Amino acid sequence: MRPCRPLPAGPLRAARSLAVLPFVDLSREKDQDYFYEGIAEVRIGGVATLGGFRVRLSLTDGSTREVDLGPHLNGPVFDPVRNDPVFFRSLRVDEEFGTIVWPNGADIDPDVLILDRMPASFEATGSGSRAG
Repeated sequence: MRPCRPLPAGPLRAARSLAVLPFVDLSREKDQDYFYEGIAEVRIGGVATLGGFRVRLSLTDGSTREVDLGPHLNGPVFDPVRNDPVFFRSLRVDEEFGTIVWPNGADIDPDVLILDRMPASFEATGSGSRAG
């Protein structure tokens, strides 16, 4: 095993890269499924508002899920979503990312909505609740 090279002194330059991980363990030993654990293959294909901040999500596997978006509408980007019912109802599905978005660019991670995960912003600040 070769030793690692030390990092250069001074500011680090961000490298642009993209990792594409399969949703199936293709290793010979079948012991690498942890790489994709917690990543949903299923995405959001449709959305309907139900009242308040509740929505019904139609998922790409044919199932549906009712979710209260209220606990996820934190931060200034969600101000118009929280404060204007007409704007809240203007949400749509972004087919490229398989999640819901609003005209101002606000969106919610589909894994948060489908897998009942805690948003990264909640984990970073320790705020919010997991109610849903």
